[in-house]
Order: sequence, then structure tokens, then C-alpha cells
Amino acid sequence: MTSYTKPIVVELCAGTNCTFRGAGNLLHVLQSEKQIAPYCDIREVSCLDNLCDHAKNSPVVRINHEIFEHASPEVILDAIYTRIEAFEEKQQ
Repeated sequence: MTSYTKPIVVELCAGTNCTFRGAGNLLHVLQSEKQIAPYCDIREVSCLDNLCDHAKNSPVVRINHEIFEHASPEVILDAIYTRIEAFEEKQQ
């Protein structure tokens, strides 16, 4: 049986600092953005290697191994849509 994996993996830190600084809202925004669902595997993960640095960099998001500190919905959505566009171009 062949398993299908989505081309974009979005990992949101669900640690205390990131949660208090907007990770929950960011998760809600990403889950509400239905156009990205076919392409993205969105995961909540425990603290991403302490990258939040005691809330100095929170919230932290990793997209396909690229780290985003002080992540805002606008920045993360832009990064996701850029990756979707690149993926679509490769498929043609």
C-alpha cells in the first residue's frame, strides 16, 4: 500500500510561551484556511528545541525544516502559499 504524504509540513510550537504569545490563534487561522489543506500537514508539537528562548522569539513555527520566529499569520500563510506555488510548478 502506498502512503501519500503532503508536501508541506507545518509544525507549530505548542509550548507554554508560544501558546501565550499567539500559537493557538495561528493554529486556528491555518486550520480555517481551507485552500492549504490538500498541501499541508499541520501539527502541534512540543517546544521546538527551546527556540522560543523563554518567550523572546515566540511563537515559533517550522515549515519543512525552516524556522520562523515571532510567527504571524500573515508571514506563515505567505510562506505556505509560496511553497504551494513552487510545488504546483514542479508538478507541471
